[in-house]
This record gives sequence, C-alpha cells and structure tokens, in this order.
Amino acid sequence: MGFTKAGKKAGNTGLSLLSLEPKPCPGISESDNARVGTYLKRTAAPGGSGHALGDIAKEMFNKFFSKLSKKKQNEVLNAQLHGHQWKNDHQRLRVFSTSCQKVTPNLPPNRPLPCKSCHKILTSKAFRVAIAKPTPLPKNQIYTNKRFRIQCWVNFTAGSLDSKTSLKLKYVNAP
Repeated sequence: MGFTKAGKKAGNTGLSLLSLEPKPCPGISESDNARVGTYLKRTAAPGGSGHALGDIAKEMFNKFFSKLSKKKQNEVLNAQLHGHQWKNDHQRLRVFSTSCQKVTPNLPPNRPLPCKSCHKILTSKAFRVAIAKPTPLPKNQIYTNKRFRIQCWVNFTAGSLDSKTSLKLKYVNAP
C-alpha cells in the first residue's frame, strides 16, 4: 500500500517523506457528518443500501421471505449482504464503502479525508436517509427487527445503566 517509515526531510519544506505517503482511508465518521455516530448506535445492521429481503426472496425463489426454509432464508440474507453499498463498523463508529479504495491522499495538516468511494456514500441519498432516521424511543424498541433485537437492546440499555445495576439478558427472541 505504500505505508513506509521515513526519517528524511523532503526538500526544505519541513515535511517528512512519511507525510507525503497515502494514508489508510478513515471511512465516514462523525467528523464528516454529526449524525453518523447516532446512526451506528441506533442500528445493528452490518451495512446498508441493499435490496429488501422480500424483493430478493421473490427474485431468487418466487416466494415470500417468511415462507422460505431457514436454509433458503440464509441464502437470501447472504445475497442481501453482498448487495450492500456500505458496511458499518460499530466498534469504531465508522462507515466504509464496499468499494473503498483503502487509501487516501495525505493532506497535512488536516486529517485524512475519506477516499472517493466512501465520500460517494456520504453524499448518496440512501445514506442521507439512513442517518436522518431518529433513534426509537425505549417504548418502541419492541418493534426492532428480531434479528437485531438483542444487540439493539444491549446497546440502548447499557448506556443508561449505572455501575451498581446488573445486566440480565433475556434470550427469548434469540435466533
């Protein structure tokens, strides 16, 4: 990728050769749009802008998703995952394009900006719609998709617990 250490100065500009090397793409974060962090804390989805499960099921098997066997449902879920335009990094609160260029020019003294592919996601209508959705109220969390319910419940409640409160999980809806 061209990430090397260099101790020499580049001419008399005072910039080290290291600063002229491309940097790893940082993806999209709250630094690019303040709503990105809220979006990533609100959703447990692995990515976004894929086709709807029902549409994929109809195309692949000519049936409703709910009428498919578990094996075929998993095939549809895999197809949806491969169709995502971006992937969510919940741990680092970043979003990356599935076609991320992996590197971006280093423009000192600013932080590295997202690569062109990630920037395209940032400006896409689908992403702007996704990050604009509000976090559901606690009383409405019951309507969260069952595939994401446990992760969302932990994310929503863990932030409101104090150090003396024990966390007890109910695995009633676990897949």
